[in-house]
Amino acid sequence: MKLHPTVASAACAIALLADAVAQTDWARAPLLAHHSHAACAFDVARGQLVLFGGTSSAGRLDATFEWNPLASWRRVTSRHAPAAREGAAAAFDAVRGVVVLFGGRTATGESAETWEWNGVDWQQRSTATNPPIRRLAAMVWQGSRHRTLMFGGRGAGFPELDDTWEYDGVDWTERSPAHRPGERSAPALAWDSARDRVVMFGGSCFALGPCWRMDTWEWDGVDWTDRTAGWPNDPLPRWSHGMAYDDNRGVVVLFGGSDEPGHYKSDTWEWDGIAWTQRTTVHEPIGRLGHGTVWDPVRQQMLVVGGETWTGLASDIWAFDGSDWQVADRGQQPGLYPLPTADAAWDGGRDVVVWFGFGPGYTTETWEWRAGRWHFVDQGNGPAWPDQHRLAWLPPRRHVILHQPATAGSAEQTWDYDGTTWTLLAPAMLPGVTGGFDLALDPRFDRLLLFGGRDIAGQPRSSTWLFDGGEWTMALPANVPPARAGHALALDAPRRRVALFGGRGGGGLLADTWEWDGVSWSQRGPQHAPSAREEHRMVFDCGRRRTVLHGGRDATGYRGDTWEWNGIDWTERGTPTGPPASYWQVLAFDATGHSLLHVVAQNDGTWRYGTIDAAAFEPFGNGCGGSLGTPALAAEFGQLPHAGVDFELALLRLPGTLALAVFGLSRRSWSGGSLPFSLAPFGFPGCALAVSPDFASALPLQNGCGRWTIAIPTAAGLIGCEFHAQAFALDVASPTGLAATPGTTGRVGGR
Repeated sequence: MKLHPTVASAACAIALLADAVAQTDWARAPLLAHHSHAACAFDVARGQLVLFGGTSSAGRLDATFEWNPLASWRRVTSRHAPAAREGAAAAFDAVRGVVVLFGGRTATGESAETWEWNGVDWQQRSTATNPPIRRLAAMVWQGSRHRTLMFGGRGAGFPELDDTWEYDGVDWTERSPAHRPGERSAPALAWDSARDRVVMFGGSCFALGPCWRMDTWEWDGVDWTDRTAGWPNDPLPRWSHGMAYDDNRGVVVLFGGSDEPGHYKSDTWEWDGIAWTQRTTVHEPIGRLGHGTVWDPVRQQMLVVGGETWTGLASDIWAFDGSDWQVADRGQQPGLYPLPTADAAWDGGRDVVVWFGFGPGYTTETWEWRAGRWHFVDQGNGPAWPDQHRLAWLPPRRHVILHQPATAGSAEQTWDYDGTTWTLLAPAMLPGVTGGFDLALDPRFDRLLLFGGRDIAGQPRSSTWLFDGGEWTMALPANVPPARAGHALALDAPRRRVALFGGRGGGGLLADTWEWDGVSWSQRGPQHAPSAREEHRMVFDCGRRRTVLHGGRDATGYRGDTWEWNGIDWTERGTPTGPPASYWQVLAFDATGHSLLHVVAQNDGTWRYGTIDAAAFEPFGNGCGGSLGTPALAAEFGQLPHAGVDFELALLRLPGTLALAVFGLSRRSWSGGSLPFSLAPFGFPGCALAVSPDFASALPLQNGCGRWTIAIPTAAGLIGCEFHAQAFALDVASPTGLAATPGTTGRVGGR
């Protein structure tokens, strides 16, 4: 039965039924990016690690984050803030209780700005004297002198600096020591409070040609002293390493850095004021440069944050307690390195998005997206070498299935994930793919569909396989798409069709569209279509009833465009922003967040896609009765109300053969009274009318279930309007005598 809510049109003052097409856009999730060369300091007064800026694969960053192990990362918004920058220096002024930040490279070049963070807001300081512009300087707090000390860095262009500056909270003063360490950028400083010496090691000296320093210097507040012993007693040359003073053991600890492009160090050294000693530990972070390094006096440990590794940028935190390294925080999102080594899928049984792939150092990791952020689950489980695999949720098992093709690093395997454990399955047959396939839920909802891919000889295939949770079976439809690999599949659940687009066949890239109905394939002939491409991704947006395609690689290179398939034609969505062009990416639908999740290759972060005028449908209040269980009014297939679309609602756990469906424009008042309106005076104790009954209709029920179709007009003026709904049924087996769903509120969106 269809209900045409003309009262909603009148309430929203709709005069003309214009085309209701909403603007869609991508938005980067406000999570800590994988980064390097961020400004980092430990706020001793508040027990917080403070991090600002840095660089990611998307460019320079302008966010402030704080971390402590009890609350993990927290993005802090403030009224004022420095512009986005990388390579700024930072230190905590323990007397004034502020983090001091200087310099860095912004969009306009190197900076000479001084900023201070007090835990609430950033303040730019104006000083009578200012150091020259620079990035990649080293800075540390020297408590005995109540001064922040800064040395070196890289000025405009490529010249490196050898100047020494002190900041007292009011002004900068350049020091003129008798001895000056050579010019350098990205050295490391640490204040040895027991001996009252600032220790400096290493740095780059590119101004002299590609070179890295391995000298040790100490500053006593007046002059620099060269303490270099030379190889093999000192650490090897390096730059962009980190150092901190362990005041519990009285040593300066050094970690990481690099001595040539692509060479990332993971060694740990200690300086006791006399000599360097290399430490051997059971665990260690993956080698990196450009990481933040601080001493946490609250928990008596040195922390290493983020940085650039050989597998990409990182945002994890490692802690060194003097004996061993341990992971203190995995970061706020999984990493996706520039290889097809990860995938994600919606787990409909647990309402989470499951991500599986390689983490730093090519160790397997499982992450889940829930409540608007990523959560690390475990490490080292599942396939040992994930490569070109695909995930999909299989409703009968209520588990996520992973299929790993046969690759150089792995045999072909099928795995099951129950939310806790990865289990290797043992089907009698396997599809025999070596990559390039795609996987989707079949229109019957009780099996998975696998199509195409490459055979053992590397040639594209045209075979159709089905997996029922136990066995793989090859289907033999009369009509099949041409052989291909690198295509994409997505199930349009309401239409019960799996859409297929593109890929690469024997003759090159393809731009054809096919659909699978559970029995046979049929080619579609849309008027418009994306360019021929491969390695794009597709997912069905349940709320908007659209299959969304993003990215890939066509004849011109990597793509960053977004297209939507409505079952008839393709439409390109011109979005103001979006993920960068890429073809190694992960795309999944977040049903609870009613948006697409996109995790981009090369560590560009997590993006979400949806309409700017977003539709919504949520329950409120409490129902009553429930001899069949808690009554509910739910959107079918996770759909949301959009202008010009039939909005399908499922009536669940209502007894009898007939239900009363109530549609209204208010949840606060009706007929001069307030809502909710108690139905106890009418013989239904504990039950209430939650919405205004502006329109009501009788709907048939069968086995406790029914369907309610609300036909929303194609009117642009309806976008943003709210409506409310509730359903009732007599329930003689319940003490209340009535079964009522909670009230629900919908907001009409555009598509």
